[in-house]
Amino acid sequence: MTASAAMSVTSDGTMAMETALASDSLITWALPVAPHDPKKTKKLRQKHQAKEEAEPSAQVQDVISRFIPKREWTDASGTLWVQEASPQPASRLDAVVLGERLDAKLKEVAAKPTGICPDRSLLYQECFSELLRQGW
Repeated sequence: MTASAAMSVTSDGTMAMETALASDSLITWALPVAPHDPKKTKKLRQKHQAKEEAEPSAQVQDVISRFIPKREWTDASGTLWVQEASPQPASRLDAVVLGERLDAKLKEVAAKPTGICPDRSLLYQECFSELLRQGW
């Protein structure tokens, strides 16, 4: 798991599916996929009523995955889940909401407005990655 995919993981390395779906990350993630268990993937998509969206080109997904690495975890039943950043285009409203979420998270972690602040740097890095994803 990457630094940009900070999530609550239990001591045995598992993570609840709810945590992955309701991540407080600034990055917009696609629904997770269980590569070794297509039935679970299909069940999750039905549960969240995921509509079949046009598949992005392999080039688009490749570029996005280069600067936003996928996150992986194993759930309590031992199923490996993989989640990639969403390749779907963003709207102007998505960009506005991103700015509001960034401001809220900066206040939440009490990031220093000036000087060196690791929390602020991480949030800006995540926000910049999301802006690149949105603009692609």
